[in-house]
Amino acid sequence: GSSTSYGVVWVDNDAKVTMNNCLIDGSKAYGFFCDPNVEVPSFSNNTIRNCDKAPIWFYSLSSAAALTTNSTLTGNTNNYVAVNNFDLPAQTSLTIGRTSVPYFIEQGGEMRGNLTITEGVTFYMDADAGISIVNDASASLTVNGTAELPVTFTRLPGSSYYWASSGAMGIQLWKGYHTINHCIIEYGAGRSDVGAISMAWETSLTISNTVIRNSNHYGFYVSHNTVSVNHTNVTFANNAGGNVYWHDGQIYEQIP
Repeated sequence: GSSTSYGVVWVDNDAKVTMNNCLIDGSKAYGFFCDPNVEVPSFSNNTIRNCDKAPIWFYSLSSAAALTTNSTLTGNTNNYVAVNNFDLPAQTSLTIGRTSVPYFIEQGGEMRGNLTITEGVTFYMDADAGISIVNDASASLTVNGTAELPVTFTRLPGSSYYWASSGAMGIQLWKGYHTINHCIIEYGAGRSDVGAISMAWETSLTISNTVIRNSNHYGFYVSHNTVSVNHTNVTFANNAGGNVYWHDGQIYEQIP
């Protein structure tokens, strides 16, 4: 793996690859590298170590569906699964589960399908990264954390930036029905006119047992009165612009 851009295993051109019980040891870049539209039906009991960038790079989160906690992805310069974007086509469904390391999301993407995130998943969001559901009522985001294993959206450890600093609006929900339960959302809202969660148009959200903290601007931002929010046990802390901006221009401590 002498390339400083790709991987020891480089999958391209709409390929499908199953990889089980394998060892990748040493790479100038990544161990396992997947370009757009690559399908990975099974990825189990693998070890990827001693890579100069990270063990895995996926162009799209959809290639990561088969990852579980039974592969060893530590011992690299960066111990995370790098993902270029959150793009998800319409009329598709994707479930992302916990791996032995967090995910690192490099940039924003438009999600038009149905994404479910299960307990214990951690996303390190890069400065320009975010999740956008834009004008598609059939799309949905479902976050199913637990009290012991919440889902977390945060920045890279040791960094000082705020994610969603340009383009993306944090977790942006425009239209559709969405659920967030047992989640930690922190260091978001890099842009000055957004929240860590931003909602508009005919959007419905049920949110519970969630902490929204350390936002660069608002914790929760709602710009239209057609939004519906059902909330239970949502905690705000240290959000620089205020905890909740509601469409009437008022700043609230809690969601109205």
